[in-house]
Amino acid sequence: MSRRSWRKEQGGYTVIEILTVAAVIAVLLLIAVPVYRDYLTNTRTVDAVNALEALRLEIRAPAKTRLGLQQCNDTLVLAENLNSDYLALHIGSAPNDLSNPGGSQGYGVTMEVLATIDNQGVDGIAVAKAFYKELQAKMPDDLVAGVVTDSAVAFGVRLSEAGQPFCDPAGALISSSNGALGASGVANRPPIAGDNIRLGRMNEDASLTIDPAMLLASSWDPDGDALIIDSVQPGAGGGKVTGNTASGFVYTPPKDFYGDDVRLLFLVNDGRAVSTGAAYVDVQSVLDPPNVSLTLSAAQQILDTGTDGRAIVDRLNTGGDMREMTLEFSVVGRQGGSATASTGPVIFNYGTNGNNNVISAWRPSNFTVAIHGKDYATGINIADGNNHRVTVSWESATGTLRVFDNGKSVKTFNDVGTGASVPGNGHLVIGQKMNSPGSRSGWNAGEHYNGQVFGSTFSNHHYSEQEISSAPIYAQGQGIIADLRSQGGSMRDLTGNHQVDMQGRYRTSTVDVDTALALIPPGSEVKITVSASPHQSDGKIASLTLNGLGSLTLTDGTNSGRGNVNITGWDLSQLRINLPPGFSGNQDLTLKAVAVDGSQMAESSVISALRMTR
Repeated sequence: MSRRSWRKEQGGYTVIEILTVAAVIAVLLLIAVPVYRDYLTNTRTVDAVNALEALRLEIRAPAKTRLGLQQCNDTLVLAENLNSDYLALHIGSAPNDLSNPGGSQGYGVTMEVLATIDNQGVDGIAVAKAFYKELQAKMPDDLVAGVVTDSAVAFGVRLSEAGQPFCDPAGALISSSNGALGASGVANRPPIAGDNIRLGRMNEDASLTIDPAMLLASSWDPDGDALIIDSVQPGAGGGKVTGNTASGFVYTPPKDFYGDDVRLLFLVNDGRAVSTGAAYVDVQSVLDPPNVSLTLSAAQQILDTGTDGRAIVDRLNTGGDMREMTLEFSVVGRQGGSATASTGPVIFNYGTNGNNNVISAWRPSNFTVAIHGKDYATGINIADGNNHRVTVSWESATGTLRVFDNGKSVKTFNDVGTGASVPGNGHLVIGQKMNSPGSRSGWNAGEHYNGQVFGSTFSNHHYSEQEISSAPIYAQGQGIIADLRSQGGSMRDLTGNHQVDMQGRYRTSTVDVDTALALIPPGSEVKITVSASPHQSDGKIASLTLNGLGSLTLTDGTNSGRGNVNITGWDLSQLRINLPPGFSGNQDLTLKAVAVDGSQMAESSVISALRMTR
């Protein structure tokens, strides 16, 4: 075929010319169809805007607003104002204050806009998207709970005046239009959780019960779904929350914490989505009772065991084997040794010729009792430099071994020598263990206790917890076998039943000993040590009173008084009582402190015994 045949005319036009014109027309159609479609969408969006304005005029008409709170559903407006070929329009409701749906601003009326791919088609989705976009640009504050997808669009737009309660809350919570999108199953609008819920005030160091219904009343679901509170958690303020949605929640702030606007976070669940809300509580400061202490002390002789000093009683008159016993000693510890070593400083040792370790009190840094061939470590440190009245009680019938520190129970061991007995008439050593009883030798330097010992008492009576807490056992006198005290430059048995042999480089000295450890000698000067401080830094001590003196005179060198004495402003470092000749009573002294902080007041007191007799 020749080149010319391609230019053969067809009714006056060539084939190439015809094809060119067809291509131009196709391009014009490709451009024109979307433009026309956008034109239709915009026109239909204008119709939606007009419907919105018509509904607003109807809702805001004076005749309507004077009717009070109304049921906000489709019957509220003229039916023709809800007509649309491309959108489903309904009347609904929404909280005026989305941060607190249950707040005083109540519910306003909304136009609910809905389009789904199944019901309104592609054109309806396009119109709904365009309408939503236009409202976002022109009136974003009036948009409520929007969800926009390619298969469904739903949102509300407020019709009534902002902040004006319009809808009856009962009807507002379950509107005839709310829930249309969720019911369609194609999408879900998450719940709105209030984020400014006020829970009121609570006291410091107290707990607040939170009713889930209160949180639900301040939450809202645009689809009308039933809501539950999944959880409540503390915010930055800390503390803890216990409970659940069925029983309610309980918030407890951190100890001693107080402050306003403490934030709690809660999760609201509509069954398909979860939202986080916030509630606030004011934790008001409560003045705590002040910290107080009262210690009485008097000059006493003590034994300082030094590097190798010890006191020995060769043979105790126990009255035979013992099926119960109580051991007590008072020390000011300075040396502890290892807390885990198999050997270490021994404060008290009782043994026989056949067993040099029947009972031992040793390892001060982890005070341990050895009895019936086994060690019982208590975990307490009596080598901290403080005064310690250590009491150990045991009875065969129950197998109970109890350890007390300054009258307070610190450890109980069970099944210790149940049904067994402790062999009697053995030897006693203070400050070391006798490893060769028959020869009174075998001293191990690693087992020597270097410290201050005020005294040691051994009894074949099992003292109760109440008895031990009330006073030293030597002051009570039951079953006392030996009562070793520092007197006249050495240790003596004040029962008069035993000779005490002193060995090594020891010395005695006079120091102030807490009266909780020992009876006060007649005619002593009793030093009173008091302290009082507010629990909170912004509180202050308003008054201090020492009660129970009776006829005894309290002085600080400048001031003095008897009976109940207000010592506010006294020199607390110089308080003392000089016991008169012939005085031999027992009295309880009470220190009372009152703290104030503004209009708040709190008080606390502490009792210490002044004991001179058993």
